[in-house]
Amino acid sequence: MQQDNTSYQPLTEERIRRILGGWLQMQCVNSGKGVIDSSVKQPTALLSAYYRLMEIYCTVKIGGVKGQIEAAQALLAREKAALEAEIAAVDTPNACPQQISLLKQEILELETSTNWRISQLKTIQTEEERAVGNCLLEIETALGFYSQD
Repeated sequence: MQQDNTSYQPLTEERIRRILGGWLQMQCVNSGKGVIDSSVKQPTALLSAYYRLMEIYCTVKIGGVKGQIEAAQALLAREKAALEAEIAAVDTPNACPQQISLLKQEILELETSTNWRISQLKTIQTEEERAVGNCLLEIETALGFYSQD
């Protein structure tokens, strides 16, 4: 998700709690169980903030930004090597040029998607990653991943 830098606010622990509160209020309103608080005025802004929170939450849960960048780069290297080996294997005098062209296109698409993912990961600030990590239990409890018993 591309961020609009004019309205983007980094996630802090306080902001995470506000997002979760607004999200829970919106869920109550949508289920007919409550009336939305006047402080939650812009559902679109809330949804954008919630999606950003979930993006960072998922990244934190699966190893963090650094780990995900390393994983993406390793996957790219493995997949690219396999495709290049396949090109080398079929690149003979009787080779079908279309097959080689398709394999080269696949490498370009792999590089493009990996670069996009890495650029998305790099939008996550260290402070945001830390704030989400500090609020994991609150996030999971608020979203019903854990019971509040």
